[in-house]
Amino acid sequence: MLDDLELGTNAQELARPAPEPAVCDVCRDDKYLRRCSKCKEAWYCGTECQETAWYKHKFCCRIGRELDSADYLVLDCYYDELPEEPSVLDDFGFRHFDDTDSRSHVLGLFVGLVKYLKVGDRKLHRWQVERTLKQNIIAAYSTLPEELRGEYFAWFLNHDWIFNLAKPRSLSDLTDALKQLAVSVLDAEDRDTPVGALQPDAKQHAFLIYAQLLNGWHPRPGTLAWISLGFCTRPDEWAESPLGVMYQQLIQKCSFQEFWKAMDTPSMLRLLDKYGFTKTYKTFRHFEPLMNGVNRNISVWALKEFCNMADPDPSRTVIADYGFMNCHNAKDRQDLKQAYQTFFQKRGDELELHAACCKGQIFECVQSTQPLEPRFRRLMRNPYPLSNP
Repeated sequence: MLDDLELGTNAQELARPAPEPAVCDVCRDDKYLRRCSKCKEAWYCGTECQETAWYKHKFCCRIGRELDSADYLVLDCYYDELPEEPSVLDDFGFRHFDDTDSRSHVLGLFVGLVKYLKVGDRKLHRWQVERTLKQNIIAAYSTLPEELRGEYFAWFLNHDWIFNLAKPRSLSDLTDALKQLAVSVLDAEDRDTPVGALQPDAKQHAFLIYAQLLNGWHPRPGTLAWISLGFCTRPDEWAESPLGVMYQQLIQKCSFQEFWKAMDTPSMLRLLDKYGFTKTYKTFRHFEPLMNGVNRNISVWALKEFCNMADPDPSRTVIADYGFMNCHNAKDRQDLKQAYQTFFQKRGDELELHAACCKGQIFECVQSTQPLEPRFRRLMRNPYPLSNP
């Protein structure tokens, strides 16, 4: 259990009496006391109490190494407090969530490991460094009967991608990374060409996306690839991460030439199939038909993109299709945008909304996810369905 700490074992240490009124730091017993052999300050009545105190004692002990993120995580587990140490947030999956509920689930998962399955800080540190957290967490919990594994482990099985994500580099590092990447992945005739001058344009665009993925990023709303690579089909920003992981794993297997040609054709599904990602992408709602070109250019994706951005003005197609031409002032526009944002946040179906748009029934569709004031019926009116000439 313990690393880097033992009870005093030499004869002089064992013989040295405890100063009065010394007591065990854990149980407060005053018998059979021994001092911590490293700091010579803490007193324990035996190994059991010493092990019990280790998670916090190491922060004031001379343990012979620097404290790391695993030390802080274990401390948070014992105190049942959400981590604030940046290294813990980065190394153990918390950074991928902004909401308290999701971070509490991550903490609960580690509390089970640390307090009940007795996984120590050094083992957690090793798993993190070796990038084997997912496999080892599943193995550890699998030693328990299924009924005792708890809700946090069940939640983790649907969110195990959090340990597959590469840690993003800062944007300031990206320029140097692009230069190094060009040498390693581009054809010889392109390696000395500035990224902005790569031809055709599709190759330049794909190279930038490739670099983003390689550095732990994925396309965000407002970029062409957010729609063309299917990120628009995911319910929210955090649900986009497993899709980003799939593409990150793909570029580890395929060549850049395969990647950019698949983006340009488009034939990305065939490339994903070739490298064994069929089962993965079939779990993403609407991803497959969109990547096959079906429904790719419908305005609901532009509406969803607008709802995920701070831009105050939607595109012309969104203005016409989703009622923004009916807004008389800024409040109307903001309220209408908020209604659509709530629709998407409530996991409303994008293609159902598109179908409702074509039928002139947007109000009824959006109202299925939230209560709407009567004025929204006017705001959501559009010119559809178009009458036959």
